[in-house]
Amino acid sequence: MNVLAVENVVAGYSVGDQILKGVDFVVKPREIVCIVGPNGAGKSTLLKTIAGLLRPSQGRILLADKSIGGMKPPDISKFGIAFVPQEHNVFGNMTVYENLEMGGYVARDHIRARAEAAMDHFPVLRQKRRQLARTLSGGQRQLLAVAMALMVDPELILLDEPTAGLSPVAATELFGEIIRLRDVGKAIGLVEQNARDAMAISDRTYVLVDGRNNVEGPSHQLLADKEISRKFLGG
Repeated sequence: MNVLAVENVVAGYSVGDQILKGVDFVVKPREIVCIVGPNGAGKSTLLKTIAGLLRPSQGRILLADKSIGGMKPPDISKFGIAFVPQEHNVFGNMTVYENLEMGGYVARDHIRARAEAAMDHFPVLRQKRRQLARTLSGGQRQLLAVAMALMVDPELILLDEPTAGLSPVAATELFGEIIRLRDVGKAIGLVEQNARDAMAISDRTYVLVDGRNNVEGPSHQLLADKEISRKFLGG
């Protein structure tokens, strides 16, 4: 069974501005699925629509066998999807631990145990649990944002440009953590500006162009395709 199935979804920021024009997208258990494409292709819009920040005007979004299209974000979160946006994804004037508590707000139960588990996964956050989030490095803030997502014990984590603004070293470390999340049983949907690096760690890739599916397949095959490389990966 699929963790997530998006079927012929149309969505956008207004009735006259439909960014997604009939997109299909599937994530299977314990799989990293990368979404790439040119600017304006609808990559981030797709994640926001799955997470409930945008309402689809057409099509279906299924989490396992449950229809979640059009639900409010807190309800979608309770059903097992966590969305980590590119920006404004931590509370800078709260401590690391307080951020984790905020991440678990919609779940409510077992917040302390979940926070401990999140810090076990990212030991640097345990070391800095009493520090304000704004004092963390860029890479550490991204780890905190992902740890906040883990607070609802999601089946699927949606990451929107998680390495944006990070140094190459921090980006490599974050990609390593994403692989670890997959290895402990999480499914990952990943939009990433560093397309080649993201595809290198992912199982499958979807290429979107102008709000529509263009190509989909195993990431290693698409990386080796010279035409796809020329069109979408900078040669």
